[in-house]
Amino acid sequence: MHAVSPRRPPRPALLLPLLLLLAACAGRDEEPVGVEPPALPALALPEAQVGSAYAGSFAASGGTAPLRYTVGGLPPGLTYDAATGSLSGSATRAGGFLLDVKVVDARGAQDTRAYALEVRAPLQVTTTSLPAAVVGTAYRVQLAVAAGAAPVQWTLASGALPAGLSLGADGVLAGTPTGEGTQTFAVQARDAVGATGTRSLVLEVRSAFSGAQLKVANWNLEWFGDSTSGHGPSDEPLQQANVRDVMLSVNADVWALEEVVDAAAFDDLKAQLPGYDGFASNDARVTDGSTRYTVTEQKPAVLFRTDRVQLLGARLLRVQDYYDEDYAFAGRPPLRVDLRVKDPDSALTTDLTLIVVHLKAHSSSTAGEDWQRRKDAAALIQTYVQRDLGSARVLVLGDWNDDLDTSIASGYPTPFQNFLDAPADYTYVTRPFTDAHVGTTTGFKDAIDHQMASNELLPDYVAGSATIVKPATPSYSTTTSDHYPVSSRFVLPAAP
Repeated sequence: MHAVSPRRPPRPALLLPLLLLLAACAGRDEEPVGVEPPALPALALPEAQVGSAYAGSFAASGGTAPLRYTVGGLPPGLTYDAATGSLSGSATRAGGFLLDVKVVDARGAQDTRAYALEVRAPLQVTTTSLPAAVVGTAYRVQLAVAAGAAPVQWTLASGALPAGLSLGADGVLAGTPTGEGTQTFAVQARDAVGATGTRSLVLEVRSAFSGAQLKVANWNLEWFGDSTSGHGPSDEPLQQANVRDVMLSVNADVWALEEVVDAAAFDDLKAQLPGYDGFASNDARVTDGSTRYTVTEQKPAVLFRTDRVQLLGARLLRVQDYYDEDYAFAGRPPLRVDLRVKDPDSALTTDLTLIVVHLKAHSSSTAGEDWQRRKDAAALIQTYVQRDLGSARVLVLGDWNDDLDTSIASGYPTPFQNFLDAPADYTYVTRPFTDAHVGTTTGFKDAIDHQMASNELLPDYVAGSATIVKPATPSYSTTTSDHYPVSSRFVLPAAP
């Protein structure tokens, strides 16, 4: 029989991990029976607005009180309450933010979740000036805002509107004024989240005959006078006759034309328009014209009624390095024409500068490059107007070859954002075409023929007068042009 050896105690090397494991288990509190661990809610935080008070919350459910919250990625200006999970403050920077939220309860149970928070730029009324109204003439202007959460509601904040006009909740200032005078008033816009913006405006109502009235039209004549196969209408005499008939019916005081090729055909047209004078860009009356335009190129041109308009001078735009700008302008530098508009009822006059443009056309194979050239051309025109025309009344008009909301080049913004970003200095009086998705060509719904007024000229614009003329000419698109004429009216305050 063998003797039984006494059992040896556990080795210290095996005992230590066991003790640590037991201690760890003993130190972790389990959630009481029936209490769920804390859980952050699945929700979308309300949008914030720069400069406006904000309130939001991601309070968790469950867990053992007290709960503690931490938040990372907050927009500048907002803070969080570590005890309640609420957000407050006033954001100071717009943009999209991703908040990393963590909640921990008294027993160490936790949950994490990411929340997107959009901070909008402050609501801003971008309408800074109003075109003049005329007694007895229908008036309509759409006020505009930048940023803000739709829908935006408009009200009259102070002052009074001219008699006969009213402001709708949609921001349309409309009616028929009944008396002349100047009114100062303030409008307020309020967006869906309660942010507001105000703007003080001045509106002048003129008598029906308080200045030199002028009707201005622009029209791309599609290879006018070019008999080359594939270059516009094939029947040149018929195109010329149709153009003449349309011009006589529109009866504009000034025509800004594009794609005039043959000078002889243009002179024939002019001879059939009694009382008009005019020229293409390679005419001797245009400084640098004959050196920068050849006889076979598409050229800007003008026609004007000599009883209403006096020519002061004409030149082609020269902004910076010749080769750079010539590329941006697609080899078609804009035509600047300085005019003196005469009031037929007096000896008073007003000076006006036209800049006739024909920017780079769109091609699907070079869409991005063409878009960039139009964008560069717009920047050059803006530089020229600011540098050389100071406080002059300026109207930039013609075939811009692109729209004002988004570009006709798919995936690109409008190339004319530089002008749209300066509403105090420039206004497209043809913007309603874009907003209504009405095309200025025969084949598309994009508005690419525009008129843009400087802030010095805008008060003279007869609100709502911009019109797309759609002639009843048979087979218009194949016999006359692929563009429609665009016209507008101005009442220019005459001076001695």
